[in-house]
Amino acid sequence: MVHHRDVQGGNARAAVFGVSDGLVSNVALMLGIAGASTDGSLVRLAGVSGLLAGAISMAAGEWVSVRAQNELIERELEMERRSLAENSEAETRELAAIFRDCGLDPE
Repeated sequence: MVHHRDVQGGNARAAVFGVSDGLVSNVALMLGIAGASTDGSLVRLAGVSGLLAGAISMAAGEWVSVRAQNELIERELEMERRSLAENSEAETRELAAIFRDCGLDPE
């Protein structure tokens, strides 16, 4: 029997982390610029620049994350395909056990 990893996503956690991380880093950037300069336009420019940089960074990170998750899922599927081809009877028993564990009647 092949061990399967949990490959489900955590979209809510990622969204909350992304928003809080983006807010904290952008506010810190703006406060740093405000402490170094009295020019409000520089503070606004830093805020907009930080917002754009953070958005691009988060998008790139999410793209890499989703791609890695898709590759993991594809690898798991390939393992199942191979296992089905090599030992279909054991895979059938494994599937039947999963259905029984979910409460399905063996019949």
